[in-house]
Amino acid sequence: MNKLIATISLYFFCHICMAQQDTAQTYITTFKEKLVTSISVESNNDSFYISYKDDAATDASRIKFSPNSQMRLVGNVSYKILNFSFGFTPSFLKTNKELESSKDIRFSTRFSFKKWQQSITIIKQKGFLLDFKDPSKYFFPELQSLKIGRTTSYVFNDKFSYKTLFNYNEWQKKSAGSFIANLAIYYTNLKSYDSNNPINSEIYSATISPAYYYNLVINKRFLIGGGASLGAGLTSMDGEVNVLSELSMNAKMGYNHKNFFSFFSYSGTSFFLNHTNESYNNSFEFLKLEIGYRFDPPKKLKKIYHKIL
Repeated sequence: MNKLIATISLYFFCHICMAQQDTAQTYITTFKEKLVTSISVESNNDSFYISYKDDAATDASRIKFSPNSQMRLVGNVSYKILNFSFGFTPSFLKTNKELESSKDIRFSTRFSFKKWQQSITIIKQKGFLLDFKDPSKYFFPELQSLKIGRTTSYVFNDKFSYKTLFNYNEWQKKSAGSFIANLAIYYTNLKSYDSNNPINSEIYSATISPAYYYNLVINKRFLIGGGASLGAGLTSMDGEVNVLSELSMNAKMGYNHKNFFSFFSYSGTSFFLNHTNESYNNSFEFLKLEIGYRFDPPKKLKKIYHKIL
């Protein structure tokens, strides 16, 4: 009798696992055995806003720090659970002499394991325009920023393909959405070595934000995906700790045909901090057009991957 019960239990367990796998395959096509490559032109803007109000003043003064270089060429490579991208501003995307001394470099990597997604982003910028709410803008070639961010996400719905939006080695076949839990940690440094305008400000922040994302499948070739998150956390700016709020949005239109794919997408994240007499806002946004292709990976790459992982 015990053997019969064990056999029946094992049968139903295997049946449930196979049913869950079939359900996931119905909604998602995976390309995890392919080497995924892409290139994109990206308009970026990692800007900082500081508003302050003196006791005697009636209106708040506002300063905007925006990077002088706002176009970037980005290359992306994905294989199985790993994803890497590197972007910079080449000479042909620099449209004036001031831009020649400006620099903009971005590196990001993303790891995927079952329902867990983890991304690390590094953004290095040099050369900022300062806007003091008047017709003139002032160029500070020595002002630079460094941003290092890490986001850990948990996707609740197995039928929803998060990788369709961010990794490209999956494609959503049937419309689905999911709630997602995010933990984001960022370090930002604003620095200038100009003796007349020295700046060295360090900002640490950590936020928890619930999100909802949805992939709307138009047909087997086209989809529209995206979502938003709203969260809160703490920030330390030059040693002073305060409450911080976060808003993130993402939207993407995608085309997929066998191994070729193309996307037009927008993503943006903003952090908000308010004091009695001053406020701080950091907003980094990306608008990009991307094309890519999936290849059969070289045998050597397979061997290296399996040795490491």
